[in-house]
Amino acid sequence: MKNLILSTALCLIGAVSQAAELSVTLTDMQINGEAAPGRVAVVIVNTDAKTIEVQMMDDMCSHYLPTPPGVVKCMAMPAPRERLSVPLLKTENSCGSVTYSGQEGTVFADGKLTKVSVTDNSLRVCDDVIPALYVLNATVEGGITGMKTTYKGLGNNRPLILEPMIDHKAIYEALKAKEVNVNPGIVGSGNIQKSVGGLKCNKMTVIYMGSVPSYDCQLAAKNNAKAIYSALNVQESNENAGSPIVGNQILSKKVGGLECYKQTVVYPGAKPSYSCNLTN
Repeated sequence: MKNLILSTALCLIGAVSQAAELSVTLTDMQINGEAAPGRVAVVIVNTDAKTIEVQMMDDMCSHYLPTPPGVVKCMAMPAPRERLSVPLLKTENSCGSVTYSGQEGTVFADGKLTKVSVTDNSLRVCDDVIPALYVLNATVEGGITGMKTTYKGLGNNRPLILEPMIDHKAIYEALKAKEVNVNPGIVGSGNIQKSVGGLKCNKMTVIYMGSVPSYDCQLAAKNNAKAIYSALNVQESNENAGSPIVGNQILSKKVGGLECYKQTVVYPGAKPSYSCNLTN
């Protein structure tokens, strides 16, 4: 479930290039200098696209925030709030800390000025006190309200995986299985699942304008590899084609980091064995 929530957050701010330099979730937020309980921010710095994007959300069910022992989390998904997007204009390195900053618009010409800076202290080498591993400072001036709003976020969590080896969407689309709505009746989000032989793939959508689905696939340790192999609608490859090895045939189906094998020892009446693994 946690992986699904993180994937959903990334989709809230659009597709993330594999060249993203930094992707973190900040759970200690302030608005105009006041603590904002339940507010979190997903921050992505993409040095390839030269953008800084921030999606703030209300996380009242503590999908990101720590949950006290014995407390059961509620099911409501984090609700998207402010979204900030600016071009990355400047990158500074001091003592191993990297600060990314950018701004967009002007109050007088455009009616709105947005400034964002993100500091990554995770590789800092100076012996001093820092407020957090990751620090967000943002200001929005003008806009609909005409007022100035400041945002500050702190986070000590390690970055999300920026270059996932698993293409969950590709696996989901290649899997020939019935789609099942696993949370019917829950307003504001959709969760469709395909499941075969211990492989479960979910397609999750938070319903708001411009949203795109996120995907998550999990493979159980004990699985029916034969069923999964048969259900994968991808090209079958001969792993030992052209090899001097004889007497043993290995066929494979691979997609998005999921690898399934069909191995047959060549002798009369032999039955193939199957195995699947999901690169993580």
